[in-house]
Amino acid sequence: MALVRWEILQRPRAKGGLGIDDLVVKNAVMLFKWWWRYACEEGALWKEIVSSIHKEDLSLLPSKMRAVVPGPWRDIKHLAAEDFPVQNAFVNNLSIQVGDGMKTKFWQHPWLQTIILKERFPMLYNVSSQKRAFVADMGWFEGTQWRWTLSWSMQLTKTEQQQLVLLQTELSQSPPS
Repeated sequence: MALVRWEILQRPRAKGGLGIDDLVVKNAVMLFKWWWRYACEEGALWKEIVSSIHKEDLSLLPSKMRAVVPGPWRDIKHLAAEDFPVQNAFVNNLSIQVGDGMKTKFWQHPWLQTIILKERFPMLYNVSSQKRAFVADMGWFEGTQWRWTLSWSMQLTKTEQQQLVLLQTELSQSPPS
């Protein structure tokens, strides 16, 4: 029996292969399709069922906590939690339109110029008392002006205050509408 390297089989037929797709990438793409549908479909019954079974909130992206119930959602959450090149490509090319801010997590979703604030300002995230809050919960409209209300679990150090000034500058450039 002759053995052939998988890379050769995956080559296009014109280059001497069989044109077989990379199944790992194809599977990841299909899982990301469901991840995308979860983010975009409003009021879908399947989304509410997934949320109740897997203890998800109805935010745009699934949480990074591991799922214990077997099935495709566990694989989707595995993609969300791990640092895969395919996952990085998906998340890095993802942009979120905030809308009313009821489904966009302030610290955890890339809503501000594709920046994840938790990664950009880790010291502030660590002392925030609003770690799981949505954008809509982080302020209010005073007339037509949005007022941010950030709260902290302890008094900020000088370094954290400097980070807060940078955060406030970025927030002032992209207020919700």
